[in-house]
Amino acid sequence: MKLQFDATQPYQRAAVDAVVDLFAGQPLAQSAFETSFVEEGALLTETGIGNRLAISDDQILQNLRLVQGREENFIPPDAQDQELISNNFTVEMETGTGKTYVYLRTIRRLHELYGWRKFIIVVPSVAIREGVKQSIEGMAEHFAEVFERQSMDAWVYDSRDINKVRSFNRDSDLKVMIMTLASFNKAGNVLFKDIEGLGQGIDLIAGTRPIVILDEPQKMESKKSKEALGQLNPLFTLRYSATHKEHYHQIYKLDPVRAYDLGLVKQIMVRSVVQEQNLNATSVKVKKILATKTKVIADVEMFVLSNGKIGKKNVKLDREGQSLYELSGGLSQYASWVVENIKADTREVIFANDKILREGEELGVDRDALMQAQVHATVEKHLQHEEYLRKKLTAPGERIKVLSVIFIDKVAHYAGAESSQPKIRRWFERAYAELRVQDRFAKLNLPDVDAVHGGYFAADKSGKAKDSRGDSADDQVIYDEIMRDKTKLLNLDNPRRFIFSHSALREGWDNPNVFQICTLNESVSADRKRQEIGRGLRLPVNESGVRCFDKAVNKVTVIANEHYEDFAAALQSEIEEETGVKFDGGRIRNERDQVSVMLDPGFRHNPYFKELWDRIKPRTRYEVTIDSDKLLADVVQRLKEADDITAPKFVIADASLAIKRGTEQAAGGVKAQLAGALHEVDTVQAKVRIPDVLGYLQRETGLTRGTLAKIVKASGRTAQLGINPQGVLDLLARTINESKRALMVEGIVYHRIEDHDDSEWQLDIVMDAEGPVDRKYLVEVDGSIFSHVRFDSAVEEQFALDLSGRLADGDTDGDIRMFMKLPPRFKVPTPLGGYNPDWAILKIDVQDGRETDVTMVVETKSTREIEKLHSEEVRKIACGRAHFGAIDVRYEGPVVSAAEI
Repeated sequence: MKLQFDATQPYQRAAVDAVVDLFAGQPLAQSAFETSFVEEGALLTETGIGNRLAISDDQILQNLRLVQGREENFIPPDAQDQELISNNFTVEMETGTGKTYVYLRTIRRLHELYGWRKFIIVVPSVAIREGVKQSIEGMAEHFAEVFERQSMDAWVYDSRDINKVRSFNRDSDLKVMIMTLASFNKAGNVLFKDIEGLGQGIDLIAGTRPIVILDEPQKMESKKSKEALGQLNPLFTLRYSATHKEHYHQIYKLDPVRAYDLGLVKQIMVRSVVQEQNLNATSVKVKKILATKTKVIADVEMFVLSNGKIGKKNVKLDREGQSLYELSGGLSQYASWVVENIKADTREVIFANDKILREGEELGVDRDALMQAQVHATVEKHLQHEEYLRKKLTAPGERIKVLSVIFIDKVAHYAGAESSQPKIRRWFERAYAELRVQDRFAKLNLPDVDAVHGGYFAADKSGKAKDSRGDSADDQVIYDEIMRDKTKLLNLDNPRRFIFSHSALREGWDNPNVFQICTLNESVSADRKRQEIGRGLRLPVNESGVRCFDKAVNKVTVIANEHYEDFAAALQSEIEEETGVKFDGGRIRNERDQVSVMLDPGFRHNPYFKELWDRIKPRTRYEVTIDSDKLLADVVQRLKEADDITAPKFVIADASLAIKRGTEQAAGGVKAQLAGALHEVDTVQAKVRIPDVLGYLQRETGLTRGTLAKIVKASGRTAQLGINPQGVLDLLARTINESKRALMVEGIVYHRIEDHDDSEWQLDIVMDAEGPVDRKYLVEVDGSIFSHVRFDSAVEEQFALDLSGRLADGDTDGDIRMFMKLPPRFKVPTPLGGYNPDWAILKIDVQDGRETDVTMVVETKSTREIEKLHSEEVRKIACGRAHFGAIDVRYEGPVVSAAEI
């Protein structure tokens, strides 16, 4: 299987543009119409060739403000910068939304546009490094189509192949070096040795002024790490993560709330496995240990007798001699429990009865029984989802393989040589054997137990599986194996469904078809929740390698050894702490709060549904005619309203250098001190190179050279090309594209598709709405082929209720015969991407005393005022109106209430 990548995802393209547009004004790379020994974006050194930044900090700051102000980049006003503090820029993307794809595409785009050619990707671990390597290999064919004729030499830094460092310095083509931080921040590293008499390897790298990309920079924020990264001498640094600790200059922000709301990641479900309360047990759970300046505090959960009732409550332990018996209100099971010590370093509470409990541990719970129950719950949930997808996705090419990942903290419990059989393996095989023979799963034709599960663990020299931290040579072997198997596991013919892995393998590996995640610990999981669910957030792919966007399918279930509410609260707290957003806890679903949306079994024979569907099912193609004279006039008018383009400035500064010997009190070295006032001068005109204007604009707009020549001539900006060519080209391209989008929609014409194969929407897309949905987003209705309608806003909820109340049947005098929420795959093609309207309605219309049935499609919004909607929404509504007009279906929108139809 080959994974398919979509080059048109708007949110990913916005993240790429956010970086590219930071450097508007930078001289362009040469096109096929130009020849020169070296481009203006390149830097010649004594030993090779590197990158050069030709625009001033003032220009970058101006660009930064424009980028941060764009609606599609989601930067809140209080995070927008008024000054340029550093050359570090932050891109925040939620786990699973294509962060690696975005920065690899950004590298190619910066090379294509500005000619920059030396890039270093720095990662904090071997696992992430191997993931990046695999992504580069897997996306090579895709990027070869997006960036024609562009070659890229990418490799993992290896201290045994130092010639690659020489090549990175010397060669003029696009070079990408992938390095772990540990590979160059240690004393005695080979990079600090002389190479061929040219100097130290680190200096050869630094001399190229590489563009540095940090993957998961929050793991590289220590003083030592920053010093090591500084030795790379980056032209600028791009920082990509879902969980930044320091944000520097934020240019793009796709936080968890927005990612979930846009359907870019799976919905999070929690299947909670907890032991029932035994009021006579000595239940003590150390939830958290916190050290303050004056004392160490343990947050403990235990049984407490209050007002004649026993229940679990949190108490604070903060001193020696505290009695749990007294804190519990006199419960006898705590009679011998007295605090002896609370230790912050080992994160444990020591009691006088010789009991020691560490953070996350709980007394009074049978941990083996709890883990066994988790395993059983994981297998059951896996088979339930597999059975659901078997019935839902039946067409060849659309089927989806279901995978489950079970993380264990001790390899010996699955792969060890226990006296009989390792307990986790034994629990799994018992659960699978019990469940596979049940009637509800009989049609799955499940493979034998030995074929459906396997472990990925590091091994010692004798080949014995072992626990590991994730950064050893032995781990490298298993990373290679699991990366190679990543797409093999997606193959429906591969019987392996359950993956057992050591916790060290969590980071850096994921698989899009992981639908269940279970973590087996002998204490309550103390891991960060976002890390725990991160392996399963990516949207799944079908057997054709195409992403699935069906919300009913896209759900990852965490089988947690704690209460659902505790898990949700912890996850919400982490997200708010790490991202600063307020994350509605309602977005984390309790698996038991699901309602199954039922489709009327006889819907195909319902005469009203057949009448409605037959009217709306024709598909169309569109054609766009843009009047070049009208485009020219519109562009010229927009350019008149735009600001003038000014020449780039150089900032000149005088400094004195002082060479000082080091002392015990202060480090020595070469110190620079400003010796005069900063002042600006205009760009030296003789150095301005006029690029291939028409070639660039043709590439950016898709218009013919003849049309572009007329636009450039009439723009009134040709004189400014000699002052700031890049600024003029950016303005022209941006203005032409804005005008083109507006005129394309204005002149769009739809035609019915006549050829049989693609002329109608297939009826099977109606079944997309079947399946479990959180009851919070469902409203029960009459008058639809579904038992419930899913709504995405209060307006939609009320709209559905009002339509249901107007149902015409034998007992009521309503005017609605049938209505339905249109399925997600019902998308009208538009130049702006697919448009999914809201409602299809069959309504009774009375004219001259005669009743007729009218089919209409309705778009609901929170406002009727078109100027308050986003321009893309307005244009898609216009396209929808044209499409349904072509098939003679009435279209209404935007509509706020059902009373308007």
